[in-house]
Amino acid sequence: MKFFYLLCFFVAILNAQKNSLDETLEELQRKAAHFYSQKEYQKAEESFLKVVQIHEKNQGKNGLAMAFAYQNLAVLFLEQKKYANSKDYILKAIPLWEKFEKEQKNLHFCYDSLAYILQISHQYKEAEVYCRKCVSFYEKNPKNIFHTASYYEYFGLLLRTLGKQQESLEYILKCLEIRKKNLKDDDISLAFSYQNLGLIYMDQKGYTEAEKFFRKALAIYDLQKNENIASACNNLAMVLNYQNKIGEAQEYMQKVFQIKHIEYHPYAPVFYITLGEIFEKKGDYQLAKNCYCKALEMQKKLSKEMTPDIAKSYEKLGNLLEILGNYTEAEKYHIQALAIRKHFFDEKHPDIAISYSNLGAIYFRLGKYGLSQKYYNKALEIRRHLFHFSEIADTYINLGNLLNSLGKSNEAEFQHREAIKIWESMPEKNLSSFAYSLAHSYHSLSCSLVSQKEYQKAQEYCEKAIEIIQKQNKKDSLGYFYATLANILLLQEKDLEAEEKYQNAITIWESIDKNHPNTSLVYSNYASLLYKQGKFMQAEEYYFKALQIRKKLFPDYHSVAIYHNLTSLSLTQDKKDAAWEYSRKNWALSQKRYLLYQPLWSLPYKIANSKEHFMAPLSLTFRIAKSSQKQEWYSIAYQDWLWRRGIVSKIIQEEKKILSEYQKDIELKSLLDQYRNVLQQMHNILYLSDSEQENKWQASQFLSKECEQLQEKLSQKSNNFKFIKKIEKIAPHEIQKSLKKNWALIDFAIFHEKFRKPSLALFLITKEKIDLYFIDSWEECEATISKIQQKIFNTPKASNFAQEEQNLKPLLQNIFSHIFSPILSSLQDKDTLLLCPDGILHAFPFNIIIEPKTGRYLAEKYNFVYLTCASQILSEYKSYGNIFLGIGNPDFSLKHSQKQKILQDLQIPTEDSLKNIPNDTQKNFEYLQSNEIEFIAHNFFENPTIITGSKALESHLKKLIEQKKPSWLHIVTHGFVQRENIISAEPLLFSGMAFSGVGKKIGGDDGYLTAQEISTMDLSSLHCAVLSCCQTGLGKIYTGEGLFGFKWALEHAGVHYQILTLWNIPDQKSLELLRYFYENCWNMPVWEAINNAQRQYIQHSLYKDGHSHPYFWASFICNGKPDERIEKPSARIPDKKNILIIREYHEASSIVFLEYEKNALEKNSFSSDISFPCPESGFLKAQARQKTFIMLFSLKNNKPVLQKKFFLNKDQSTILFSFPIPREQTHILLLSEEECTAEDWLKENLHRGYVFEENKAYPYFWIRNQN
Repeated sequence: MKFFYLLCFFVAILNAQKNSLDETLEELQRKAAHFYSQKEYQKAEESFLKVVQIHEKNQGKNGLAMAFAYQNLAVLFLEQKKYANSKDYILKAIPLWEKFEKEQKNLHFCYDSLAYILQISHQYKEAEVYCRKCVSFYEKNPKNIFHTASYYEYFGLLLRTLGKQQESLEYILKCLEIRKKNLKDDDISLAFSYQNLGLIYMDQKGYTEAEKFFRKALAIYDLQKNENIASACNNLAMVLNYQNKIGEAQEYMQKVFQIKHIEYHPYAPVFYITLGEIFEKKGDYQLAKNCYCKALEMQKKLSKEMTPDIAKSYEKLGNLLEILGNYTEAEKYHIQALAIRKHFFDEKHPDIAISYSNLGAIYFRLGKYGLSQKYYNKALEIRRHLFHFSEIADTYINLGNLLNSLGKSNEAEFQHREAIKIWESMPEKNLSSFAYSLAHSYHSLSCSLVSQKEYQKAQEYCEKAIEIIQKQNKKDSLGYFYATLANILLLQEKDLEAEEKYQNAITIWESIDKNHPNTSLVYSNYASLLYKQGKFMQAEEYYFKALQIRKKLFPDYHSVAIYHNLTSLSLTQDKKDAAWEYSRKNWALSQKRYLLYQPLWSLPYKIANSKEHFMAPLSLTFRIAKSSQKQEWYSIAYQDWLWRRGIVSKIIQEEKKILSEYQKDIELKSLLDQYRNVLQQMHNILYLSDSEQENKWQASQFLSKECEQLQEKLSQKSNNFKFIKKIEKIAPHEIQKSLKKNWALIDFAIFHEKFRKPSLALFLITKEKIDLYFIDSWEECEATISKIQQKIFNTPKASNFAQEEQNLKPLLQNIFSHIFSPILSSLQDKDTLLLCPDGILHAFPFNIIIEPKTGRYLAEKYNFVYLTCASQILSEYKSYGNIFLGIGNPDFSLKHSQKQKILQDLQIPTEDSLKNIPNDTQKNFEYLQSNEIEFIAHNFFENPTIITGSKALESHLKKLIEQKKPSWLHIVTHGFVQRENIISAEPLLFSGMAFSGVGKKIGGDDGYLTAQEISTMDLSSLHCAVLSCCQTGLGKIYTGEGLFGFKWALEHAGVHYQILTLWNIPDQKSLELLRYFYENCWNMPVWEAINNAQRQYIQHSLYKDGHSHPYFWASFICNGKPDERIEKPSARIPDKKNILIIREYHEASSIVFLEYEKNALEKNSFSSDISFPCPESGFLKAQARQKTFIMLFSLKNNKPVLQKKFFLNKDQSTILFSFPIPREQTHILLLSEEECTAEDWLKENLHRGYVFEENKAYPYFWIRNQN
């Protein structure tokens, strides 16, 4: 090229001399020529610039001379690689040359030079325009055929860069044709053509043709000892690697890197990329990564700006990281590659399509299916435009696989059929090159048809795929397809045919590599078929073969599935001891795998994956233990269940400890970040099928080694990390030791087994023994529970509660038959049942179950206490606070400005929070008119702290809890439980309570207090939290792990007892039951108090309303470790104060009317259900609706003494006494429908909840003298 420039330069000088305007121009041009020949470019430039200035001063009167002047200066700049300057003067020269028809050579020279400058500046689209003009010139002036051939080649390579492969091929072939006719067979120019043809065929995936031409080029280079030997060896290695001829490819790359000073070769970055591809194919991922990084480093040194070559390196790094499962980092590289390519190429360039396709694959792996589909469609649009049929078909396959994953098998089928149309429409001569792709398209279509249960059609397409691939000698694909066909035949119950295909697959994989991971996979699948056929000995043999391969190749936890199958096989053969041994290995490996990957997962995924990891091994363990009838095995099975039950909570506790270390230690932080990254990669590729990623096994081995090294470093750095890798087991006998003789713990486990209906396992734990029961009719039982729940939720709509209760009874008796009948004999001497529910049972109150024999609710026979996990019974609660904190009746309509002012007045900081409440909670809440908070606070507690109305703010509550450390917390507001089924969502966000100014966000106070926020608070001072709100006992249920809502959050925050609701009940009914509860708390622990309150309500409701529908009394449940400590409400009856207590006996309030009269003008009515201040004067009058007895007792020395007795007939009235009543005594007015003694009264009220302890009376309700 330089030779041509110089030649043109001196021609231009001569022409300029002939046309010089005067002696000055001629002298300047001579000087310029001289300086140029001496390479004194600066002086030459000065002279030429003066020439240009003279011409421009004369306004270009001599256009031809000015064109030469511009051209000469452009050539000078080009020689100095000042491309921008050169381009400017060429663009000035071109319009002048275009005016002179005789000067076509100079015009062509300018076109050629400009195309060259644009190309090296990566302005390929603009370069194409001027190259086409040059091609046209050569074709019109074919005097020098070699120049024409060279330009065809030059233009063909530019078209290749632009992605115009077919047109590129045409020009390279034109060049080759000219050279073959006019040159010797070993001419170096022919080698150039062969090499370029090879590159184009390789672009089109015509690897056989490409290899042929690369070998021809290399033969000539070798003969001529040409410097292009390195590039030729690289190209040949590249195409051999694509054909899986890895050994030969590596040999050629060794030749490349044996060349002296190869690192300084202009194509050295390309050589490193090729070497990286070979290492990648071999599974040497670290070496591959090193090569790609080296290439990128070299490219950045060679060019200060981003180039398409740099984009190629980014793409390679992105692809490698995808193989290793590091999708987030891979995404970054692919985005960078796309940005560079968009800068240099137009939107229809094939490299941009490659970037789009790469991003589509990454987003598919990341589960961002919308983005994946978007980018695949973009790639498809470009490839359709370019008529790159093979790439179009590949994109259809990718879209088909994506849609299949989304369950859109019909749409997936369409995409796969479109791909097949393309392959089948290929010309016969080209079809052989794409037969492999056609076979895989048939295979993909067959998988889509399986999803649609079109098994016969799926079989036909899979057989077509096998027929094609057999001719291709692609053993690995053939083995894979045979295994797929066997699976399809199994789905059609064609076991014998499936067996034959499995045997074919085994033969193929054994011929490839007896220790290949796929050989293990086929062995395992074949063993499962033999198991199904009852060929147990052969099945066991093949499971063992599969296991031996897995043990050699992978970490032991990769063998979980095989151990599970061996366990099941042994159990089927009644080999209990063998089954038990396998189940122990299976369980240990399941634990190991879960603990390995759990640091990656958010709370929802920790929970969901615990089910995935532990459901199968536990179900088999339970079955084996039950069949053995061995107490020892029961105990071990229960120990496994205990470990699995609380695993997420334990991990979270340990993670908190690690997090505190993590924030202080920079080195630990770095190691943990690396560890999480490697785990994420391992997890990403663990569940990929071989069709999704051919080399997943090599990647898995590579990452496992890296993971082990990091674990060792972390264990040395952090004791907490060591602990979290091995969560301790809880010994069942520790649970048993904590139980009383009259207690029984029932631990439920719902599980699903392959080929079985869902079952309910029930562990019955007493102080003496552990029993295991199976309820195989769980589906029927679950359906009945759902019906019961629906009926209870619909109770408010009922017109006849007594009839509704009768309608419920058969369903409740049915549940008794399913769950309690099998265990009834073991509960003979038990009165307290500790329950660990699972699944739907979390939302079901067991005390409403009816025993058919007695027709009574179990609430009347047993105390029920709920535990999130049996290990909760081992929890320790040291000390509690000493005040009552109540919050209720919030002002939901509070305006933003009002809320802000209140927060300022209360001096409450409002830092922003990270919580994200689900959108559909942004709704209006109705104002509450309940007096529950005031009633409970003032009647049961001394000096309570109450916040209501506008001050009932979320942040106010948090501040008071932090400052006052209460022992009792009572909340009355609206609760909400969302129903979203989003696995990635934080489950504790879906349970919440609304407070004043709800929805008006000021800092962290948006009026919503979620279970997630509660779980992060320190509530260890709380003895009891009563959430008298809607459905606070509900939440997001995860089978096997628990219910995630307020129950989980409060326990996690340190609260001992939680009183929660399963459904909404009317405020007045709720208050009535809570009155009984708080009264009982004077001499009973919380768990017993709530159970007694429910029994009291049942009796009260039966007597008063004629029914005891569970809707009104069973909503409240108590969760927490039961113990005997009594933390009484803090209020006491004063020993020496004027107090009147109005009590009723046998519901007498319905037959007597009390009236206080101060004078004839002022009257007040009273009943035993409403509190009122003790009057200072006046008198109390009673009027009977029916025969009534009224007795007035006084407490003297803390014992009741009868003072007066009244008998009233129907409609009779009398004055009972005048106020003020005698001071320093407590007076109890007893209303009764029949005469009774003080002892009767004591006995009755003891049952009803009126408490005497150490000769002191503590009623639930009293009237205080205002003085």
